[in-house]
Amino acid sequence: MHLLAVLTYILGWSWAIFIEEFTERPYMTLGILAWCLLVPLGLTSNRWAQKLGSRWKTLHQLVYLIGILACAHFVWLVRSDFGEALIYSVVLALLLASRFFKLPALLPILKR
Repeated sequence: MHLLAVLTYILGWSWAIFIEEFTERPYMTLGILAWCLLVPLGLTSNRWAQKLGSRWKTLHQLVYLIGILACAHFVWLVRSDFGEALIYSVVLALLLASRFFKLPALLPILKR
């Protein structure tokens, strides 16, 4: 929805404007990269695709990188009030920390 809104309301589906904006606003690269990485996750988020086994799990571990890219995109996009971007980034950092470092103190808080 975000991509469609940008293409429709900001760029007016003009590829010339898209190229101009893309070169002037490098945060768009992070957003587009995160979106491109989300596409295969969306296509394989079903029971049939889970039959891929360990390859499915490896593919879906991209969600960690995608979260980082999305937060970086948002932080880079914001020009003045970093409050909301900071909140999302802190929540992601807590979730990643609880996942990778097995922080038992965070798990009950995050599971609510």
